[in-house]
Amino acid sequence: MDTTVPGIRFDSRGECNFCRLHDKMDAQFPLGHEGEEITRRWTEKIRRHGRGKKYDCVLGISGGRDSSYTLWYVKKVLGLNPIAVHFNDGFGNPVAGENMIKACRKMDVELRTITSDWRESKDLKIAFLKASTPDLEEGTDVGIATALYGVAAKEKVKYIIIGQSFRTEGIAPLSWNYLDGIIVAAGFVGYAAGGGSSISALRTVRVLRPLKSLAAVPSMRMVVKSVL
Repeated sequence: MDTTVPGIRFDSRGECNFCRLHDKMDAQFPLGHEGEEITRRWTEKIRRHGRGKKYDCVLGISGGRDSSYTLWYVKKVLGLNPIAVHFNDGFGNPVAGENMIKACRKMDVELRTITSDWRESKDLKIAFLKASTPDLEEGTDVGIATALYGVAAKEKVKYIIIGQSFRTEGIAPLSWNYLDGIIVAAGFVGYAAGGGSSISALRTVRVLRPLKSLAAVPSMRMVVKSVL
């Protein structure tokens, strides 16, 4: 990245603030035994908070490899009881849709799909294309986050789990990460205003990414094939 990236700063050694942030997160979320221990502690917290509830976490699913593996890992390895949530903006791959249904059925996990108006989704994408900006998927990103937070608030679930790792996907400034940004709050306000929940619930929800505490998993492809 260079100086054209909003918010980027370079120190005297020529190292940018995003690289330093990556190194900081790499230390905060170690791999190996230490990473497994962190995951174990979070699992106990999730299980304890969800005791007596229908679900103990919300799990974002797309039908792709990472989210399908995360579903298997959370359900079969960690022993949690998630509700799987998918946001459909009308541009999804039919194969991915079949994958989600198969995986959730095999894992005995409820799948809840939140669908937007396809015409609005199309108009948003066309608008971004005409504006020549890099934010073509912003509407979808906001929709995904709003769906996850909305279901979590409605079901009174404190924890959201997604199949994302900064080691493989953390290549952009935080301002581009709509799952952690102010745009999510704006989307959630719209949901809450419609009677979905109280905006105060947003502050209590934690988003967890267990894949960032796992080393490379050579058996991932085999596991995903077995659940699809």
